[in-house]
Amino acid sequence: TYGAHAIGRVAFIGFLIRIYFLSKEKVNTKKLLISLFMIFLYIYSIYIANSRQILLALIAISPLWLLALNKYYFKEYRIYIYIIFSLLTLMLIIILIGNYNGNILDIFQRTGKEDIFTFTGRVYVWESALKLIENNPILGYGYGAGGSELYYFHGLTSKWSTHSAHNIFIHQLLDLGIVGFFILLSNLLYYLYLTIKSKSRIFFSFFLFIMVVGFLERSLSGPPSLMYFFFIIFFFYLKQNKFHNKVIS
Repeated sequence: TYGAHAIGRVAFIGFLIRIYFLSKEKVNTKKLLISLFMIFLYIYSIYIANSRQILLALIAISPLWLLALNKYYFKEYRIYIYIIFSLLTLMLIIILIGNYNGNILDIFQRTGKEDIFTFTGRVYVWESALKLIENNPILGYGYGAGGSELYYFHGLTSKWSTHSAHNIFIHQLLDLGIVGFFILLSNLLYYLYLTIKSKSRIFFSFFLFIMVVGFLERSLSGPPSLMYFFFIIFFFYLKQNKFHNKVIS
């Protein structure tokens, strides 16, 4: 895993862990300002990485943590929090204005030439992958081999190709077929079950993160990647109940 999305994922995990500990217990003004500064750096890193999928994940989980922070900080330190979120809002406005070029879809584009309606070409990759899956639906093409088949097959009808199906479930079907798909699905559902049982924001936030990234990338599917490493760590701590977040109760 490399590139802008990899940087964004590391920054997102850093943001998630930092804001978790910030919401776990009340800290003094100095530690709060340091934490808010670090959160700002993580979000800024996501911004300069220009990873739209990570920005989407960030937007999806933010309301959960605003509710958690409200318990300890909003009344006493609301001015600092308002300043941080005002700066983030201003940053977002600047990004949108900078990208706008007469078409509302321009705000979601990096180069002004991307096809947003196909998720920058991902829809065509999905179509190619699904055609390959029809030929080997039960066991797929083999662990890690599905990407190679996709790269060759998609390249026949496109000027560019990829080893990733750009979707967690489609890539799993491509690699390991229906058998592998149900293994992945059962693991995700088990993780979600444990998350609901623990009533933990950090684990639920990570689940949303997996799903958002997994809609546009292979995420946990295919050869081990950074996402797989994160999942193993979070799953281990969830099983050990180390990160039980009492701010939900």
